[in-house]
Amino acid sequence: MGLCPSALYQSVQSSCWLKCKVFGAPSDSENIYAWDYVELNLPGSPSYQPGQPWVSKRTHEGTIAPDLHDYVDNLRNRASTQEEAWEGSARVASKVSSYHGTQVAARKKRQATQQTGAWAGAIGGMSPERVYMAVTQE
Repeated sequence: MGLCPSALYQSVQSSCWLKCKVFGAPSDSENIYAWDYVELNLPGSPSYQPGQPWVSKRTHEGTIAPDLHDYVDNLRNRASTQEEAWEGSARVASKVSSYHGTQVAARKKRQATQQTGAWAGAIGGMSPERVYMAVTQE
């Protein structure tokens, strides 16, 4: 019918496949990305807490489990502690780069922090009164 393979489809498909390989089995206690249940915190429910995410993976202790998020062509690690963030980044690097040969750019890595710095020359932030964007002096 004149259809040909899509390079975009193939790249997204392989990216999702690699992400599944990094996640591993959620029931494996040795896996940093292990989780036990999904908690729903939906607006309108009697137990709704505005400071918590609407949907989150939780560990058996009830804490939010570490997770990965796609951002353009990168995987962004999210964790509750600096140690979990470091262990998650190490797992991504070992599974994606070493085992599958995909490039992991060290220049894009930063120390785990809740006070982020500039990204592409812009700094975003929020205060109780407003959300803002600023440009760095550099």
